[in-house]
Amino acid sequence: MSRFASTATKAAYDPVFQSYHLGRSVDLKQVEGLFELAKTSGKGSISFTTPTAGAGFDVYGFGSVVFYNTSNDFHQETLAKINTLELSPADAVNAIEGYNFECSAQVGNPLNDPLLSAGDKEKLQNNIVASVEKSRPAGFALAQVVALDYVDVALDRIIENISNLDEAGLNTAVKHLAGIMGSIEGRTIPKFDDASNEIAYKEMRQKGGLDELYKELDFKLAVLTKQYNITL
Repeated sequence: MSRFASTATKAAYDPVFQSYHLGRSVDLKQVEGLFELAKTSGKGSISFTTPTAGAGFDVYGFGSVVFYNTSNDFHQETLAKINTLELSPADAVNAIEGYNFECSAQVGNPLNDPLLSAGDKEKLQNNIVASVEKSRPAGFALAQVVALDYVDVALDRIIENISNLDEAGLNTAVKHLAGIMGSIEGRTIPKFDDASNEIAYKEMRQKGGLDELYKELDFKLAVLTKQYNITL
């Protein structure tokens, strides 16, 4: 996605953290049973910590996964495992045939800055590894961004193929995507115990253009619902 990095190519390095959307919601209870790792449940999410210091990943019920300090191979293995879970009835009904969605957003690793000295890089590496928990608020914003980007791409796909959808199918698909938007709960700033966490969340929210995404999606939904008499 253009907000952070192209989804068409892999990063040339392992990002400090990176988020994907699965194109589906997930049952967190089932996800919990997939991995024998230390885990912590949150509101609508579950956080896993790997044996490697400072590494882990978060899974959100609305279908986003955020990785911290882990390799692209680990990302793909983990996503593949989650995708073995059964689709929810709503996701199954609304799957668009022949459409394989992958959306990722990357936050570049500052250790790749050629202007940094070896000593500065060592200090920064220690900072990055120690701050994985501090990265999670920004990771949450990133998870919301890629989820909304999924809705955006899916809506565009519906608009492009609208002549092939009957009235019932169109209504169901649009309502489903509007429901995903609601489940992300990204219209307001969540409350954090630590002010620095709130700052990190707000910065990533702004970088990802979350508010602009909502405006864009609200406009598309308004046009569709008015033109095709869809009640959300």
